[in-house]
Amino acid sequence: MRKKFIDIRGQLDESARRHKGEQLSTALTEYLLGLSISSGVIALYRAFRSEVDIWSCTSRLFDVGWRVVVPITDTPAKQLRFAEVTPQTMWRRGVLGISEPAVEADEIGRFPYIDAGEISAFCVPGVAFTETGLRLGYGGGYYDRLFAQPKVTGRRIGIALECQVTEKLPGETHDIRMNDLATEAGVRPCR
Repeated sequence: MRKKFIDIRGQLDESARRHKGEQLSTALTEYLLGLSISSGVIALYRAFRSEVDIWSCTSRLFDVGWRVVVPITDTPAKQLRFAEVTPQTMWRRGVLGISEPAVEADEIGRFPYIDAGEISAFCVPGVAFTETGLRLGYGGGYYDRLFAQPKVTGRRIGIALECQVTEKLPGETHDIRMNDLATEAGVRPCR
């Protein structure tokens, strides 16, 4: 099933994916700015392979004083850590090929991570989503483990293109559903 949706997403040409990403970013930015964000901390992500790119919404978020964090995959611990970024952040390719802030390996332990419990909203990429908020990820379980932590209470916003939204996905009892789904058609609550 993962391969099917990755293939569907991958069949979009770069121009169409970029256009849909701009539409999604605009809708997402307006939605986020309308939320009551207690901590002013939002988790975004850097697009990987054919994922929809929402990074353009950061400029407005920075302009209004929000703090932006991105996930860094800690593969030995099998968890996501979140690092604060700024417009001046330098980037590098991380362990799984995903862009992350450029930090030398010996600095990892000293890097100023943000506690996931401080994050008010998480923009979560996925391979596919349902209207009820189920998410099919890449199979590593990183977001499932993150959202299972009692201290992690931020709003969960699934990020996808309409071609990634489906009626049914296999669900597990440990799956944590998204609160909202953001696509190029807009942001809508999961039912």
